[in-house]
Amino acid sequence: MRVVSYNIHKGVGNDRRYQLDRIVDVIRDTGADVVCLQEVDFNLRRCNFDDQPRLLAAALGEVGEHSLFQLNVKRRGGGYGNLILSRWPVHTAHDVPLQYGRLRERAAQMAVVEGPLGPVRLVNWHLGLLEV
Repeated sequence: MRVVSYNIHKGVGNDRRYQLDRIVDVIRDTGADVVCLQEVDFNLRRCNFDDQPRLLAAALGEVGEHSLFQLNVKRRGGGYGNLILSRWPVHTAHDVPLQYGRLRERAAQMAVVEGPLGPVRLVNWHLGLLEV
């Protein structure tokens, strides 16, 4: 089983262009079976109000067959968070708050993926760069 973790920075590259197709190409090139993504947008202007969890799952086909989205930072009808995509069923999902003081909302996704050799426990999270 190949598991990949990737902070997609809301689909914006180093050239500051929003282009979700580039993210899909990178993920495909990894040959991943399970993908843990961070900074995935949902219904925000900066991403043309796209539903990135749905678009990524659809674009990745078999790898996106099972998905689990966790909205961590809420913004006017949308926000961003973590996304697990898997070619195998995802079971026993839990959200774990990682909030620290007044810093930006953070949380971890804990899930069990039912892989071909049995269950695999995953934790997908995104932490800030600020040292505390």
